[in-house]
Formats: sequence, C-alpha cells, structure tokens
Amino acid sequence: MDHIFQPNIYSDRDPDQNMIQMNSLFLDMISQSAYCDCQSQPLKQFFGDFYTKARFSVENTFDKFLSSAPIELRPAKLFQRFVDEHSYADIIQYRAEIPEGLVVTYLDYLKVLAPAQASANDIVKDVIDPFSQFVGKMISDEIFRNQAGHQIKEFAKLEPEYVKINQEFAKCFGKNDYRASAAFGEVVKRNGDWRQVFSQTAALKKLYQDYPVQELTKKLNRLYEMLDELVDQIKLDHYEQVEKEVTQLLGNGMYFVAKMVELSALTTFRSRTFIETINTTVKNIEELPNVK
Repeated sequence: MDHIFQPNIYSDRDPDQNMIQMNSLFLDMISQSAYCDCQSQPLKQFFGDFYTKARFSVENTFDKFLSSAPIELRPAKLFQRFVDEHSYADIIQYRAEIPEGLVVTYLDYLKVLAPAQASANDIVKDVIDPFSQFVGKMISDEIFRNQAGHQIKEFAKLEPEYVKINQEFAKCFGKNDYRASAAFGEVVKRNGDWRQVFSQTAALKKLYQDYPVQELTKKLNRLYEMLDELVDQIKLDHYEQVEKEVTQLLGNGMYFVAKMVELSALTTFRSRTFIETINTTVKNIEELPNVK
C-alpha cells in the first residue's frame, strides 16, 4: 500500500486529545481499508486481523472513557441561596469551573451538548444496526452480494448531522484557549440563570446515564464477527472482479461507523466533564468561609 490516509475526525480543537490517540490505531486501519490497493493486497489478506485489533482498540477506549462509576449531580441548595442573597454585580467575579477552553455560557453550551447527547444515545439504532443489517444481507444473499453499485443510504442521511454537531461544538471552544475556570459573569448572564443551569444539567445527567455502552460494545463485537464471515464468504465466491468495490464499501462503512462511535463516546465524555465542572463550582462556593 503506497498511501495511508490519516483521518481528521474533528474540525474543532478537541479538549480530549487522549481519546483521539487511544483510537488512532482503529481509525488508521479503517481508513486504510477504504483506500487500499486491492490488486496488491487481496481482500482476505488485507482484512486479516483487522477486526480483532479494531475490537481491542474500541474496548480500550470504552474502558478508559466510558466505564467510570456513575456520576451524580451535587445538591445546590446552599449555592442557590448564596446566589439569591447577592446581587449579580456583587458576585460577577467569583470563579466557576468550565470545560477546558469553553468560551460560551453554561446555558449556550447546554443547548449544544444536550441534543448531541440525545443523538449519541441513538448510536446503535441509527448506525450500528443499519450497517449490521447491510452486512448480514451480503452474507446471506448471494445475489445481493454479487451485485455491483451497492450503497449504504442510512449513512448518507446521517453525515449532515455529524457535520452539524461538530460545527456547533467548535463554536463553543476557543482556539488556543486552555482555561479551566471563568468568572461568574462569563458563565451566566444573570443570577436567575443558575436555576436553569441546574435543571438542564439534571436533564443532561439522565441523558448521560442512558448512553448504551454495554449494548454498543456487544453489537460492535457482533458486527466485527459478521464482517469476518463476509470476508471469508467473498473469498469462497472467488469474487475478485469487484473485490476493490466491496473493499471500499466495507472500508467506507466502517470508517463512518468509527467516526460516529468516536463522536458519541466523546460527547458522552463531554457530558460527564460538564457535570463534574458544575459539581466543582458548587463545592468551591459552598466551602467559602462566608457561605452558610
């Protein structure tokens, strides 16, 4: 293979570079499958241990970023009373925790994060199941398998949503801005906003807890097994004449699956991070000596 395409998954500055590094092997292998030279690297030889390594990479990502103990939202009665008893001008310079580099208010960020988390929670229904059904039909239906001109329509209609979510996140973070705290005046526009922040963060926590980690892991593993089976079947069919097309189709399909899985996992990680910043903000204020 003369050329290895290096995918650029996120257009915004990603606050979690560790996740990208953890998943880089998985994404590199997927992108290679979409751009491989099938004349020099036959399908079965190319896919060899591809899915075994991909499974290992994804599971490591889940273990590191999605297997933490459940997070709870800290009660904020004392914090809310403190805010209610002071004018906005008097506490505008108090410090609040923020996700690193955040440049919008809490409520503006929640307008992006909550819908993105809801979308992330549909990763199995919208992405894994349709692609698995497509692969399953290629395995079971020889006529379908031997037809040229296949396409996966479900992914085409999801691509605009993927782009939109990334663009919306990009607007929330500043380039070369690594601050982890900001003044109250930067995270809320008025004291009354705090009640909305807490209620909307509570709703976000419920969405965060609904992310289907176990189901996603199970169905991804099954998808990899099906792809192995399909590769074996194509080899038995002596399907060399359209091998390149099939390889590109599987590669492009898996590449999109990887993009969506990573986006959903990172969104869930961002949700957890935001809940933690709210908890820390509340804790820091309530521990001040003049707060009772």
